[in-house]
Amino acid sequence: ESLPAENSTDFKAYMIFLNKLLEQVWYSTDLLVIGNEPFIETKVAERDQRVVDFYKAVARVVMQFRDGHPDRDVPIFVGAFNNLYEETWQTAAVNSLLSFVEEEPGIAGIDIHIHHSEMEHIPAALSFVSNRIRENQKIIVTEFSLMKYWKSHLTDAVSETFAMAWQIDPAWKNYQYIDYALKHPRPMSEWYAFLKNSHWFESRKHYLHEAYTLMTGNPRFLVATYAIRQSFPYNQDFKSTSDPWILNGLFANRTIEQDTLLKQTQFNYSFMDNFIEFQK
Repeated sequence: ESLPAENSTDFKAYMIFLNKLLEQVWYSTDLLVIGNEPFIETKVAERDQRVVDFYKAVARVVMQFRDGHPDRDVPIFVGAFNNLYEETWQTAAVNSLLSFVEEEPGIAGIDIHIHHSEMEHIPAALSFVSNRIRENQKIIVTEFSLMKYWKSHLTDAVSETFAMAWQIDPAWKNYQYIDYALKHPRPMSEWYAFLKNSHWFESRKHYLHEAYTLMTGNPRFLVATYAIRQSFPYNQDFKSTSDPWILNGLFANRTIEQDTLLKQTQFNYSFMDNFIEFQK
């Protein structure tokens, strides 16, 4: 749908719903983000000052709600901004919304998403926004992953060592094996062997540690969250052009068989080790 104009009937209906939603979540929320990927979720033709004006109007409603509930001060962030390590995403509208964040004393900072292919994209995105917010504002990263890097290797052949050990067709590409695993969940040892013998994954198995180090190196960084599990539609083929979100999760909820004794989803390969390390 198109963005409703401020004070239109549709806008007023949205804000009535928003206030009802805030009533439900306000007292159990530590941080609140206004929006989710506005420059992706909005129609392409409206990714200009119209989306900026809409989010500014929503922000004013949320801040008004906060003013009416002075017994709990929830920090308000605006976002999430995507792909800011690429100049093509650093548009006039993006900069306009960032200027609003910087100038509005009621906003605690911004939220960014970093789904990328190169590690230098993390500090690049953080640096871009660090220069556009106040010194007392913070950056949160509610989504990040190497999804684009994984995607660049979907058409690579499966590891010969893995194929021989597990009787997998050596002519298969990685996306074909992933499709097979989605339709026929594999033993944990087999899925682990697939990723361990894939140089493109094994070389990034400490991605969470590397990403965390880069993020905490920025003084404006506050907190990041990572995917517990990722899914893929049932009864749909995983293709060479599919976005491999399925490789990201801490838990492999589709490609690995459930634990037969505990009847629960099992850990994905490698990532959980780094995640537990951070909690300590």
